[in-house]
Amino acid sequence: QEDIALFAEMGFKTLRFSIAWTRLFPMVMN
Repeated sequence: QEDIALFAEMGFKTLRFSIAWTRLFPMVMN
């Protein structure tokens, strides 16, 4: 169960990072 929790936490952080990146990327392009 700890492995599942760790995997879920990793996925959640990755999801937040990709969301932040998609918001940041257009600002970088401009």
